[in-house]
Amino acid sequence: MKYSFLYDDCIYTYEINETNKEEVLEKIKEYAILDTVEKKSCGFSSVIKRILLNEIKANCDEILEYDSKESGGNGRYGGPLDVHIVAIVKKYPILYHIIKDSQSLPKLLDYLKGNLPIRKAYRSDSVFQLVRSINEIKTGSSNEDKFNYDVNIGLDDKIQIVQNYISGLQFHLVKTQTLEEIRKDIDWLKSTEMFDYNSQQAFIMKQSQQLEEARKNTEVFQELCQLSDLNFNDIVEDVKKFTKTK
Repeated sequence: MKYSFLYDDCIYTYEINETNKEEVLEKIKEYAILDTVEKKSCGFSSVIKRILLNEIKANCDEILEYDSKESGGNGRYGGPLDVHIVAIVKKYPILYHIIKDSQSLPKLLDYLKGNLPIRKAYRSDSVFQLVRSINEIKTGSSNEDKFNYDVNIGLDDKIQIVQNYISGLQFHLVKTQTLEEIRKDIDWLKSTEMFDYNSQQAFIMKQSQQLEEARKNTEVFQELCQLSDLNFNDIVEDVKKFTKTK
């Protein structure tokens, strides 16, 4: 994944590798919730059974075991039957899906702070639902609602997991652009007659969006580091030192 950060009056763009991602995901799986799911329908046995199992798979992460029963109808002669499936399934924590699928630092921060309702999908991209394993908490000091995701995981454990994940991120600097260089590019574009007004405005808007994105990414990552008891400056300084010695 690629992120840009703003510090020292420069925009630094990094390619970030998740070196310990699988290890972190395996740890999060330990907090999976067991659930029993029942599905019923009527139709031709093999077809309905496959459809019901697919519906169950689309709304969980693992099917540990299942039992299916058929009744009624005239299945003996190939007709429709009542099919009933009971399955024991595993549902991984929301934190698992954020790290595995979204690779989003802002969403990771929203998860820890409980600022926003987070949506996710199971294996079927078309099946989106509001996360159910949350507690809504009134803050008392404000009228805003907070969301406590993965209520079966203690806050200290959540922070430890996020800390391990961030500690395993490997930063590779791919581009550096100073704010002065950006300003000069904009001034040059305004002064030249090679580009029309619309092209100039599109370029300026693109630069502004890049700057705002880098600023926001920096704020998010700094707060994530603070919540995880990590030092943002140490991380970026190590990257700059490594880059200069290559």
